[in-house]
Amino acid sequence: MKLGRITLIVLATVVLTTLGVGAADTWRGASGSLLAQLMGVQPATGCPVGMTTFTTAQTFSCIDTYEVSPGETCTVRDITSADGTAQDITDPDCKPVSLSGMMPWRFVTRAQAMTVCAKAGKRLPTAREWYEAGLGTETANCNVHGGGVVSTGKYQTCVAASGIHDVVGNLWEWVSDDVINGQYQGRTLPPSGYIVQTDNGGVATVTSQTSASSTGGYLWSDVGGSFGFLRGGFYGSESDAGLVTLQAATSPNFSGVAVGFRCVQ
Repeated sequence: MKLGRITLIVLATVVLTTLGVGAADTWRGASGSLLAQLMGVQPATGCPVGMTTFTTAQTFSCIDTYEVSPGETCTVRDITSADGTAQDITDPDCKPVSLSGMMPWRFVTRAQAMTVCAKAGKRLPTAREWYEAGLGTETANCNVHGGGVVSTGKYQTCVAASGIHDVVGNLWEWVSDDVINGQYQGRTLPPSGYIVQTDNGGVATVTSQTSASSTGGYLWSDVGGSFGFLRGGFYGSESDAGLVTLQAATSPNFSGVAVGFRCVQ
């Protein structure tokens, strides 16, 4: 009887200690709790189909390889109006995809883009996350010269170091950030102009009215109003396109032929 009580006490101590460490791991963002390790259960690794693993970011691990497109179960496969987006969003069978050779999802507001990402268990990236994932993209290799929207991946060399496609050009891409009366994360954005300098999230800190000192991008900003962020430029941006190019004077309710998005997880 005495031995049985001792055994129970030891087992209880192990369980309580394990649960405590597991909780601490969760708060620290550890990849798996001690309890899971003892049970031989490890968290899933890798990304869903259509996403690229991004190992150097702290806030996400997967990003859509291509701009989001309506999947084969959607009512409208090639969206050419706001009505097409409305139909697909209200279709419970419509699943967004990120695949090569698809017409990307256009005519979408920021809130609608957030909804579509959520339907896939994902979310819109922040401006910084988008920028980090797109580093290494060469603007000259992308769809920026006025040819119209093309299918995802058609410009095969418009690829970031991470392996994601079409970050620059083809479509502007929504990110989740806000600009309120010219203020972004506690600072005032510079006036509209050619981008001379950025912060470490690729958001302009210095602009110029001439392109001579530009780093290869353009900022649109406005000191009065509430705006969302569109990044990268579109098929007609030409020399204004770039990884740091930013439209920060657009209503989050705007949608158009050259506005799309991608998601992170």
